[in-house]
Amino acid sequence: MILAKHRVQDALLAAMALFCAAALTLSAAGSLLPAALDALPTGTVGPLVLWENIPDYDDYALISHGVGALNGRTRVAARESFLYNYRLGYRVFECDFVLTSDGYAVLRHDWLGGMQEGVDEDHIPTKAEFSQIPILDQYTPLTFEDLMELMVRFPEIWIVTDFKDTDDASVTALFTALVEEAQALGRPDLLRRMVVQLYTPEMYHTVEAVHHFQHYMLTLYQTEFYGEADILERYVSEAAALGIYDIVMWSFLYDESFLPILEKYGSRVYVHSLSDPAAAQDLLDRGVYGIYADGIDPAAVRR
Repeated sequence: MILAKHRVQDALLAAMALFCAAALTLSAAGSLLPAALDALPTGTVGPLVLWENIPDYDDYALISHGVGALNGRTRVAARESFLYNYRLGYRVFECDFVLTSDGYAVLRHDWLGGMQEGVDEDHIPTKAEFSQIPILDQYTPLTFEDLMELMVRFPEIWIVTDFKDTDDASVTALFTALVEEAQALGRPDLLRRMVVQLYTPEMYHTVEAVHHFQHYMLTLYQTEFYGEADILERYVSEAAALGIYDIVMWSFLYDESFLPILEKYGSRVYVHSLSDPAAAQDLLDRGVYGIYADGIDPAAVRR
């Protein structure tokens, strides 16, 4: 029985590797061809992958910021950006979420104008409309349903959520949409590969009232923290009391003198966001655990 189990695991891993390689086939011109992705019908549930075969999100030093950089632009929340950065080596993707006018979760930093023709804070599209309007006139938008299908096809990726609103009603609406859409796809297990980014310790209770997520980060850039050790310790302590040990701050605020505070609570720090591999490596060498990155080659840095 044990031998048979290992054979099944090996077969799953081999199939996963072959599929991911096929999904990232390059054309003669060097552009990404998502043909292997599109070969499966929309809405497919996909195979379940044994959980123990998936590396944890914290095995990776870099997080691709805002889905990823593409063609010299940061935070391009589009299918092409995901595929490019996956090929580059990223396996953890931070994704900004907003709600459409009909209540579905989609990937955008906000509804400000300039990203999609005819879309702004006064003209928020429905999910169907959003899906039909290219990002920056050329890229494919991503709904949460689209993202989940990518999570099925690339079962080793992780998603770090980013939702800028912190009031209880907005947070409840967003996370209710995420959970209901995962259930509608028949894949609530995908929520296990999501790391919820909190803006306040209090936000934890609002999210947990909707669904119990297994992984959280507390990011500090909306708080009063601006490099003060005593304020940092207060937030690290409050987070640790909730079982949250990943703290996120601006890269320019990090100081090695914070390490004793972090070590006291068993915590670690991530910083955002960097595009310079040398600067990223310097921070990793000085005790930073992970970095939100804009296009840095993951092979160029090591923890």
